[in-house]
Amino acid sequence: MEPSAVPPYFFHDQAQSCSKLHRKPRVAWEPGKSKTQTRPPVVPLRLKILFWRVLTVMILLVVPVFNILIAIINCITDRCTHAFRACRGVAPKGRELLEGENPIDELDMDAEDFSFKKVREDYVKHSIPFVLFSSSGKRISDATPPTEGFKDDGRLQVLMDKAFRCFPGLDEIIRALFPCHVRVTPPLWFLGTYTKGLAHIDVMNAAFDCYYLVKGEKDVIIVPHFLTWKMKNLKPGGDNWYVPNSSDPIKGYDYLKGVKSYYRFKMQENTFLIFNSSGCLHHFTNVYHEEDTTSPQALVLHPGYATNSDPRVWASMGLDPRVWLRHSTHMAQLVMNSVFGAQLVLPRTGSKY
Repeated sequence: MEPSAVPPYFFHDQAQSCSKLHRKPRVAWEPGKSKTQTRPPVVPLRLKILFWRVLTVMILLVVPVFNILIAIINCITDRCTHAFRACRGVAPKGRELLEGENPIDELDMDAEDFSFKKVREDYVKHSIPFVLFSSSGKRISDATPPTEGFKDDGRLQVLMDKAFRCFPGLDEIIRALFPCHVRVTPPLWFLGTYTKGLAHIDVMNAAFDCYYLVKGEKDVIIVPHFLTWKMKNLKPGGDNWYVPNSSDPIKGYDYLKGVKSYYRFKMQENTFLIFNSSGCLHHFTNVYHEEDTTSPQALVLHPGYATNSDPRVWASMGLDPRVWLRHSTHMAQLVMNSVFGAQLVLPRTGSKY
């Protein structure tokens, strides 16, 4: 895997910063209170990190068995679904693409003939990516990223939100498209003044990416799942299979020369992209304008859906120790969020440009 452009895991909270471990935590005194008031208890940062590491090791003892079971279930579900559709004579859709770049379908939720059931039958079940938008101009959701734990330093930073946080507007759409879904990860915020990440497929319990762009604009590339499976230049990472050097500002798109067909489009603010992230290679690049005052902000929700996931995802889930370790650290962080309210900035490979 390429060397990470981000420092190792680190925590931020209101009491301490990782860059100032030697300083004592400062407590803000409430106005009008006596200076003799009792200081609220503050857990030292070193103790938090120690607790997190011990918890990670404990979870790591269970994760391999859990991941192997999930990989087997995903594989069986995918194979059985395809066999069932073949018996019913349901032909796969979305394979009539032009060579090279193709536009993505943008669906207006305010249109009279719009139906979530039809979208589910025509797009979701065939892993065809699409974008939802509202022609009325009304915001799909008022979701805002957490401010604690984020410091814009020019790198891609992925922040975990509360596991069961609700997002009115987005949750209703996901329930309509995935009636029996379960979130396979906590909500993830993609933040930071960076240029582009790596082109990759996600290694996790097979799921769709429900990608809501809160602010900004992004250049998005998605390779259909049946063509992603044929790509031989992907390398395994800690939580993905990625294209080496695809975050390079100059040669980052060279891999597209070997891809027969792909979707490419500009994603605008207040639009909702939905695609199979464990089956389709995807690549996001931030687009900046002179008048921009903030970097793009995106929220990602992952409803579980096993059909058309890449077989390499199953293999990594069940056999790769690096994936076991990464998943263990993520689970430990969920506990840390609950106990201490600390935010973890997840490192991403090759993200600073």
